Amino acid sequence: MTSGFSYFTGIDISKDKVDIFSTEKSSYVTVKNSKKQIREALYHFDREHTLIVVENTGGYENVCVDTLKKIGYKIHRANNNKVKHFIQYQGIKAKTDKVDAKALADYGQFTYYNPSKGNKINIYEKPAEAQEKARQLLFFSDNLKRIRAAMKNRIQSPNCNAVKNIAKNIADYLDEQLDELDKIIDQEVEGTEISDKCELLAQYNGVGKTTAKELAVFLPELGKINHRAIASLAGLAPHPKDSGKIKGHRSTKGHGRPIIRRMMFMAALSAVRYNKNLSDFYQKKLKEGKPKMIAITACMRKMLVQLNAITKKGAINF
Repeated sequence: MTSGFSYFTGIDISKDKVDIFSTEKSSYVTVKNSKKQIREALYHFDREHTLIVVENTGGYENVCVDTLKKIGYKIHRANNNKVKHFIQYQGIKAKTDKVDAKALADYGQFTYYNPSKGNKINIYEKPAEAQEKARQLLFFSDNLKRIRAAMKNRIQSPNCNAVKNIAKNIADYLDEQLDELDKIIDQEVEGTEISDKCELLAQYNGVGKTTAKELAVFLPELGKINHRAIASLAGLAPHPKDSGKIKGHRSTKGHGRPIIRRMMFMAALSAVRYNKNLSDFYQKKLKEGKPKMIAITACMRKMLVQLNAITKKGAINF
């Protein structure tokens, strides 16, 4: 873990402005969300011993993060849910941008001095340009696929032919745009590490071209961390719910990256049909009396662990 932080600065970011709270001077400042004003606001603070804490805001944080990294700050991009739970733990009821900025600073300070297994300070490193562009394109593609699915469901609805015709036109148009997006994504990743990883992952029986791209882009940690950590990141690690003599149902719900869970679910449905290794494992779980959904989730986890091993070794050996 990075050491040497004495001060913590929380920055609440919106489209037009940023609210900043620093423990160095116990002061607030509000400036426009622009390179110049952010730089001027924080340039004279102790950059060597200050940790900046921000949340993910759908891209509005990019200008702030890039500006502060260029002038030497270390930045932690906090998990929004963890910050929310920290604020609840503190008993804070008010909700303003200034309150959120201070809460981010307090969260960074608390987490830095009290790290736990699932909650510690990681310094943000900007991904490669191709990785970031592919991530944005694939995320947009995922959004369009959801809209397309809604339109195709609407086509099947009874009555109102006018609605059906409009829904069909929208679905057809989205099909064209998604094909165009696929071509753009392929151009962005061609000749990069992502492309090499996609080729390797696509050799796994049950992983198609699209799934390989989504794994390589949305789960860049694949092949770089152990099987427990990768399952947790993807939201496929079961969490216990035990209390006293009660042994609760272990669930994966509400954890990890939702887009990876959705993608792995579709991939597992295919893999249990065409991949003998996973098919046998799925049937074994059913014979043990596991519900189908739990059996599929176990297959998702096993599949991801195998893909992690493949990526780490650079070859398929099972």
